[in-house]
Amino acid sequence: DDSVTISNECPWLEDSNDALIVAEKLGIPFQTVDLSAEYKERIVDYMFNEYEKGRTPNPDVLCNREIKFDVFMKIAMQLGADYVATGHYCRKTSIVNEE
Repeated sequence: DDSVTISNECPWLEDSNDALIVAEKLGIPFQTVDLSAEYKERIVDYMFNEYEKGRTPNPDVLCNREIKFDVFMKIAMQLGADYVATGHYCRKTSIVNEE
């Protein structure tokens, strides 16, 4: 469904397919959830309202609070998820001091 894509620059379908391939390789379940309506209501509409008031909201911070750690997390818990992957990661390593 391309109706939620503002421009052709968002490769969400390719990203989803890549994630599915990785999940299959790891032998873990893969589930997608369409939160585009919630995103429009809680993020996009809010941003336009703030712009009209002369303020510049931070959509990334707002998305974390309103979507990722609220709506998305509640759905994941309802689905019985033990873990969720949001697409944001760091590579953690340990350095052993050999001195």
